[in-house]
Amino acid sequence: MIIYPKKTVKIRLKGKQPSPTIQVARCDDFASRLTGLMFQKTLDHNFGLLFDFGIETRFKSSIHMFFVYIDLTILWLDSNFNIVEKAFANKMHGILTPSVAARYVLELHSNKFQAFSVGDVLELVHEE
Repeated sequence: MIIYPKKTVKIRLKGKQPSPTIQVARCDDFASRLTGLMFQKTLDHNFGLLFDFGIETRFKSSIHMFFVYIDLTILWLDSNFNIVEKAFANKMHGILTPSVAARYVLELHSNKFQAFSVGDVLELVHEE
């Protein structure tokens, strides 16, 4: 469970039925983007973090795995929520930088890696 409160949103694959929804917490300020899932020892299978960097960029959308104690599925998304790159991030791996520019980064449970492909489009379902 995430140790600090965040605004959440549900996200799913656009146009694919059935498409399960995943609850994600929005990380849209410096502190939440910096800490992300640091120090977390577990992550619910249907929960993740959505980082918004405001612009499409390679370097701002890099992520670090310092003090992240769980493996993750990482999805990089453009401004239209198209998946432009994905990676399997091993715990305590270091830094991952996408090869293409991305506006959003989605950090999900490691078991979600096969559920998404580059070229898939995601959509927001509900904001709280």
